[in-house]
Amino acid sequence: MKYIYIPAVFFLMFSFVSAEEQKLSLPQNREEIKQKIEEKKSEVQNKIEEKRAEIKGQIQQVAEEQKTEVQIFAQERILKILQQIFEKFDAVLVKFDGISERIDIRISKNEENGLDMTKQKELLAAAKENILQSTALVAATKIELDTLIKSATFSKEQIKKSVDVCKESLKTTQKSLVDVIESLKLVGDISSDNLILEE
Repeated sequence: MKYIYIPAVFFLMFSFVSAEEQKLSLPQNREEIKQKIEEKKSEVQNKIEEKRAEIKGQIQQVAEEQKTEVQIFAQERILKILQQIFEKFDAVLVKFDGISERIDIRISKNEENGLDMTKQKELLAAAKENILQSTALVAATKIELDTLIKSATFSKEQIKKSVDVCKESLKTTQKSLVDVIESLKLVGDISSDNLILEE
């Protein structure tokens, strides 16, 4: 019986010692595990940050590309609209030239019939000068706006202001031609009615 207890006592003592050793080594293992978890966390966090930065870069690149595409589309659209506007301006200037030539012919005929056309000649000279100024202004504005829009540093206000300046110049030219026509009527040139400009 005595011999049976001895192995049991040894077994209990060994178990107790082994448990004590485990208790002592457990905190060390916990610290190692904790440290490994922190390292892993840090590694994962770094990967997430890298991925985030990569995605952000891709989004910015796509946004820049889309912005460029929109800008190009806007430029093309504005250039097309301006082309139509300036084609109308050019057509009006051609019309003004034709009216000016017809007035010139009318003045010459009136002079042949003995009428004094001094005032009408002066008014016509002023109208021709206005036509030249309007033509130069329209041509210069067309080039200026074309360059401005292609450089992508334009604003709607700038474009509108430039177009409005051209319109005002054309209105002034039209008025000067109307003044010549009205002056011809005053001297009794009834045939000048067909020279009247449309508003």
